[in-house]
Amino acid sequence: MGLPQVNRDIEALRDYFEARYGQGFRYAYLYPGMQKVDQALGRVIRRTDDTGRALLVDGRYRGSEYRELLPPWWTYRLLKK
Repeated sequence: MGLPQVNRDIEALRDYFEARYGQGFRYAYLYPGMQKVDQALGRVIRRTDDTGRALLVDGRYRGSEYRELLPPWWTYRLLKK
């Protein structure tokens, strides 16, 4: 998961978004972190005729809150333990 490091600036951003929208974690951590993941997935496929696979190894991807932020045109499969 590509979540930003916890530091004073990010926490201030989280406080701001929490006060403004009631969703501080999503705006300060989740959205920027998932943007990094989306960018990394985009490096697997460069051209329309390319194929590839990416293995996302983190239990948080099982939750819809995270999966809904991934590219909708990719096919996802959850593997059981």
